[in-house]
Amino acid sequence: MATNFTDHTEEVQIALMTALGHEVMAAFSVESASLEMLNHGYNSTLAVATVDGEKFALRINVNSPRTPENLRAELAWMDQLHQSGRVTVPQPLANAKGELFTTVVSEALGRTTTAVLFSWLDGAEVATLEEKSEALLATGRLLAVMHHEGRGFDLPDNATLPVFDSLFWGFDNLVTGPDSLLNDDDQVLMVRALDDISEVVNRHYASTPPHIIHADANGHNLMWHNGAVAILDFDDCGVGLPLQDIATALYYLRQPSDREALLEGYRQVADLPPSEPGDLDALILLRRIHMLNYVLGSQNPRHRGELDNFWPLVRAEVEHFLSR
Repeated sequence: MATNFTDHTEEVQIALMTALGHEVMAAFSVESASLEMLNHGYNSTLAVATVDGEKFALRINVNSPRTPENLRAELAWMDQLHQSGRVTVPQPLANAKGELFTTVVSEALGRTTTAVLFSWLDGAEVATLEEKSEALLATGRLLAVMHHEGRGFDLPDNATLPVFDSLFWGFDNLVTGPDSLLNDDDQVLMVRALDDISEVVNRHYASTPPHIIHADANGHNLMWHNGAVAILDFDDCGVGLPLQDIATALYYLRQPSDREALLEGYRQVADLPPSEPGDLDALILLRRIHMLNYVLGSQNPRHRGELDNFWPLVRAEVEHFLSR
C-alpha cells in the first residue's frame, strides 16, 4: 500500500487534501457546508461554501516550499495592492486566532504545511475566454501598475522572499546534473541554453534594481469580471525584474496577437523595460524550463506523467532558440 503522498493516485491525493481542508477550516470561525476541489496541481485550491451562503477559496500548499516568512511577505504585498485601490486581489480571512495563514501537521504529506483562506473572486478565468483581447490589454495595464507599486514595497519585519537572480529561482535544478531524468545528450543541450539565458539574467540584474513581482500572471490566475481584471495566487511572488514578470506572462500566450495585446496594454501605462533583441525570448524559454523542472519533481502523478509529451516540446524550443 502506498504511504508516500507522491505514490498515491491523483484521486487519492484529492481526497486526502479535501480531508485536510476540512481540518484546516476547523481553525476558522465559520461553519463550512461543503468543500470542492477546484485545482490540484502545484498546490490544492478548494472552493469553500459556508452554511450562511458565503464562498471562499482555500489554498493548501502541497508542492510549494513557502515558509511562514514568505507568506508574511506575500500577504503584506497583497494588502498593499488592495490598499492602493488600483489592483483587485482576493483578501485573506483571519482564523480564530487572528492569523492570516494556518499551520497544520499533515499526516498525508508527512510534514507541516500552511493554508490560507481567501475571499472569493467572481468572473471567468482569462485563459477560458474565447475573445481575450480586452482582457489581455487590461492584464498588461495591471502588470505595469503592479510594477509601479512593487518599486515602493518594503518587506515587513520577519518576512522574506526568494530573489530570482538565479536560473531556477531557488528551486533545485532537476534538469541537469546527477538528479536529472534526462539523458546525457539532452542535458548537454539544456546546459547550452541555460548558459545563454544566464548571460541575459546576469546582464539585467547588473543594471536594474529588483523588486517584488507576481511571477505567475497566467490566464488561470486572472479573473475577468465586468470589464476589469483581477489577479490571484501570489504563491510564486518574489524579488525579481519586471522583464521577468512580463516574460512569464507571455509564456502562457501562444498566439502572437495575444502577446502583442498584453504588451500594448503595458505600454498604455508605462514603457516596457529596456532589453536587447532576444532577451524576452530567452526569459520566455526559461519559464518553459521552469515548467519542465516542476514536472520532473512534482508530487502530482498526472503532471509527472506528462513528461513524455512535454519534453519533446521543450527540446524543440531549445533547439530553435540555440539556432537563432
